[in-house]
Amino acid sequence: STHCGYDNYGNYNTVLDAEEDCASDPNCAAIYDNNCDGNTVYLCSSNYTEQVSGVGSCLFVKPGNLFL
Repeated sequence: STHCGYDNYGNYNTVLDAEEDCASDPNCAAIYDNNCDGNTVYLCSSNYTEQVSGVGSCLFVKPGNLFL
């Protein structure tokens, strides 16, 4: 599992809320779900460095400007 290190911002309670903001934010390149549980979700800035995570975390990368 990976995460976007210290290049995250925002704090969301659901992935859907984060997706909506990320989709309209040109600075957002991915969404980081801390424990893959749909809680504690962050946005990853476009210059983020992907890092290996010790705990189970999920990184959803935004393809282009749309989520599939």
